[in-house]
Amino acid sequence: MKKNTISTKTKEEYIIALLYLMLLISSILPKLLPMVYYHDSQRLVVNLIFLVILSIRFVSGVIISKGSVSLLLIVLIWGSITSLQSLNPLWSIIEVCLFLSIAITVIFIFPLFNVWLLSQLALIFASIQLVYATINYFNYVLIYINNVPFDPWLVIDGFSNIRFYSQFLTWTIPFLTGYIAVSKNSNYRLIVFSSIVLSWILVLMSGTRAFVFGIVSSIIAVSWFLPNIWKSYLKWTFITGTIGTIGSIILIWLAPSPIATITANADLATNDTIFDYLFHVSDRITLWSETISVIIDRPYVGIGPMLTAMEGILTRFAHPHNFILQLMAEWGVPFAIFFIIFLGYAAFRWKYIIAENPTERESLALPITASVSAAIAVGLVSGIIVMPISLLYMTLVLGFGMALWRTWTPQIQRSAAPLWLAILLLTPVVLLSSVTTMHWFTKILHAPKERRCAKSPRFWIYGKISQDEKNPFYPSFSNDYGAVKNRQDISTLLH
Repeated sequence: MKKNTISTKTKEEYIIALLYLMLLISSILPKLLPMVYYHDSQRLVVNLIFLVILSIRFVSGVIISKGSVSLLLIVLIWGSITSLQSLNPLWSIIEVCLFLSIAITVIFIFPLFNVWLLSQLALIFASIQLVYATINYFNYVLIYINNVPFDPWLVIDGFSNIRFYSQFLTWTIPFLTGYIAVSKNSNYRLIVFSSIVLSWILVLMSGTRAFVFGIVSSIIAVSWFLPNIWKSYLKWTFITGTIGTIGSIILIWLAPSPIATITANADLATNDTIFDYLFHVSDRITLWSETISVIIDRPYVGIGPMLTAMEGILTRFAHPHNFILQLMAEWGVPFAIFFIIFLGYAAFRWKYIIAENPTERESLALPITASVSAAIAVGLVSGIIVMPISLLYMTLVLGFGMALWRTWTPQIQRSAAPLWLAILLLTPVVLLSSVTTMHWFTKILHAPKERRCAKSPRFWIYGKISQDEKNPFYPSFSNDYGAVKNRQDISTLLH
């Protein structure tokens, strides 16, 4: 028995080490590769390592409930139906494989909860935040040394759009704030606190509004789910957020510089952050109106998963910046209603399970409750369920939540997955990894040199799927983001 316990613990340590290596590689790739390659390379690393981890889990044997199998089957069946009716079936099948792969990874990546797992995830998230922070503060120093006027787009690195940085932090900062709020004796407390503050400074410099909206929403959600400890989360959010705000103001306006004048920096910073933060709506109303038109045209099965990214569907963006509207437009209104009902049911069940033993469970549930509630709020105004890095951290956070759920619900009958089911569950993950690998090699080996920087479809950065691009294995390298050529009218595509 002792030998088996040590073996199990060692295996979990290897898997955590593998996760840490994956996240570390994905965070430093942007500094090692040209921009054309690093998004594809990040996806390649993420998909392959998730495939390895799931393979290890399935070889060792996994348990699954009938409820989880039913949910996966619903996604598979409905996804297949809407893909067959899609404007571009192959791209839609890839999106279905993506969401199935995420769901399967969430279910199996962490079999059971323990405090060690929580501390390791906190340490990993904090370490990766510090990696990004180190790169970004180095950029901040360089722009002053080189007499370059302050511009947050020159500071925030590692993402093709600085808004994607705030999406990443939407998952990690609430999680880490919840962790320090309840882990009074953690050895990693100072590291976690420092990473939160340094990241707050940077995310406010980026001019994000959605992130702050998510943080406020997480406080409201935590007060409902965890009424006994929510004030601790509020306190640490206020402390870290206040220090971050002061630090951001100092770096933008007050930091003395012998090279660049304070006035020039303040003017540029105001234009890029404060004004944008308070007044600019990024054409959301127009975007949502266009999406509603798509929903009205195809209310039952949608236009097909991923296909709001197709040229001619939305005027400018490749997704609606609202995950409910995105589901309605791509998967159909019935599936979106099912998802909303499931989300509401899961929320009430989560609160009920915690309330069964609040003294023990509220503190353990705080990190994931804060993180997921912030992300759901941000998902109403942003594409947090679209970009690869955001999806990666979503998978890890939800996987941790699933481990808690499995530990707290021993009364739910779960049985070992037979071989045929394990193979079936791995199929979409293998397919997605294969497509990612082929896409990566295709872009590098077959794209004309001058077109290798062209934006790719939604999961493959944030560009448009060409109306001629029927084969995802050999992308046609369509025009850059927002530059749609020979665009058909939406009514031509939908009817």
